[in-house]
Amino acid sequence: MTSTSRFLHRRGRWLVILLLWLFWGRLLHAAAVKSDTFDEMFHIMYGVLYWQHSSLEPVVQNPPLVDALIGLPVSLVLHPILPLEHPTWPSGNWLRIAQAFLWESNANGLQILWVGRFATMSLAMLLGALLYRWGRELGRNPAVGWLALFLGSFDPNILAHSTLATGDLGMTFFLCLAAYGVWRYWRGRDGTQRNSGELLGTQHSVLATRNSQLAPYLLSAAGIGGVLAAKFSGLVFLPAVVLMAVYRWWLGRREGRGLLVAAAELLGWFLLAALLFLLIYRFDLATLTADFVRQREHQLAGHSTFLLGQLSIEGWWYYFPLVFALKTPLPVLILLAAALLSFALRRRYDWNLLWLLLVAAGIGGASLISRVNIGYRYLLPALPLLYLFMAHWLGSGKWRGERGEGRVEDVVWGAGCGVGGAGRGESGRQHATRNTHPLLHHSSFILHPSLLVHPRQSAHPPGLSGLLQPVGWWARKRLAHRGGFQHRLGAGY
Repeated sequence: MTSTSRFLHRRGRWLVILLLWLFWGRLLHAAAVKSDTFDEMFHIMYGVLYWQHSSLEPVVQNPPLVDALIGLPVSLVLHPILPLEHPTWPSGNWLRIAQAFLWESNANGLQILWVGRFATMSLAMLLGALLYRWGRELGRNPAVGWLALFLGSFDPNILAHSTLATGDLGMTFFLCLAAYGVWRYWRGRDGTQRNSGELLGTQHSVLATRNSQLAPYLLSAAGIGGVLAAKFSGLVFLPAVVLMAVYRWWLGRREGRGLLVAAAELLGWFLLAALLFLLIYRFDLATLTADFVRQREHQLAGHSTFLLGQLSIEGWWYYFPLVFALKTPLPVLILLAAALLSFALRRRYDWNLLWLLLVAAGIGGASLISRVNIGYRYLLPALPLLYLFMAHWLGSGKWRGERGEGRVEDVVWGAGCGVGGAGRGESGRQHATRNTHPLLHHSSFILHPSLLVHPRQSAHPPGLSGLLQPVGWWARKRLAHRGGFQHRLGAGY
């Protein structure tokens, strides 16, 4: 056991509590100083409408689960008034109706905004707790859970969306919850099969085995239904489940795993998830159809987007990969590249880790074909899964050589010396362990960019764009000196 693991075994619980409190404090501060964004009034009003009105309306072109959770504390605490008598209500002009709801029909618009954000912040705290629990179980080591929680709670993009009353953080939480539920059922089933093989094949043991897996199966089905009811983009989760089920069957075909059993499990999941999805929609098929049709039309038509001095409605296939590189913290990009390289060099891929990458790849793959290129938030659901993957790589010591000598480790810590500052002739690993606890150095080059941009994480991304800012400043200065700056780059640059 490494010194970091021993330290976390002794102080891990207090470190988790400290991290969650720091996360909560930063969320409260950021939510208090940020002005309202364009989307928030739609989501809050739709959430209040869900609880106070008998029929649903196609306000946000997405399923109502996250908005209902946002509107629940607003309805219970503040009892806001819906502008049902407003002249624009019959027209369905939801922009004007939402403005009237937040700033005209109610005199406490700022309080409504903050309470709506409180619901999103609560989901963010649940996401942090889920990251720790899944990481601890994934690596069978508290260090993996602590690292996953640390990476997630200090990610500027997660922090930015955790303080907004929108559906992106909710979608992220429910996707992670669904992925965890399915993973835990599969892992428990593998353990149950191994244990039952060692027991006598009595009827009592078989029934006990089935009953022990019933609750995880139902919870995983509820998780799948939750991710479908959070956003229509949650549909990308379904092919990931099918592909992993086929892969697991292929791995265990020699052990007698039946393909029909796997198919029956998938069918049961999807039927129960569909039932929960319709229940959250109140079986209102008209509103469901209207939401889906409008969302499909939006995806096909595209959205006005600005990128690298160009405007486009249809978007670019490379938009999201470029945004991910520019807005993801540079140390995270380095850790991710090192972890992926280490994983790719293995001869046999562990399905536990492959499951994380498969779901994250589904999110990334869907973004490549999307014409709605409106920001990093479409990639947000992949971040917790990638952080679990990186935390497992770091916490399990996969970066060490056969004799404990660093291979990829020197590359990672060497890149972190821009913040840590290793001495001349000193490797990154030597600097990481000299006169300091390893845990402290592991976290130093993640803390710095996260704290640097607080509380305006959206406006000041600490990724590769931070390195390119001097280049952009020099280019603007040169163009302004030559004249025609607005003509060359556009007034919105």
